[in-house]
Amino acid sequence: MLSAVFAFNASWKNQLYLDVTGRNDWSSALVYANKNGNYSYFYPSVSGSWLISETFKDKMPSWISFAKIRGSWAQVGNDTGAYTINSGYNVGNLQLIDGSCIYKFILKHSHFT
Repeated sequence: MLSAVFAFNASWKNQLYLDVTGRNDWSSALVYANKNGNYSYFYPSVSGSWLISETFKDKMPSWISFAKIRGSWAQVGNDTGAYTINSGYNVGNLQLIDGSCIYKFILKHSHFT
């Protein structure tokens, strides 16, 4: 797997903050269901905060030394096993009444479906 990461951070008067990050992954294990695409997946995130205690420094009660509001959003993801998403075969079992199992092997191929 190959990844690239970027981050952008900005602030205004030590009161408002904005953070934007992103990660792009290229993996042969993360394939598209229709077998097309470039195997590239982008995971963005954004976060913003406001330091209320800085904005209203003179108007805050003495018992409040720090106040902050923060919100964020992110899209997350991970790599997966090489044959998890589009497996070429499947192995399963069927349990019989006496407790024994019958194992089945299923070959998934477009010519057979």
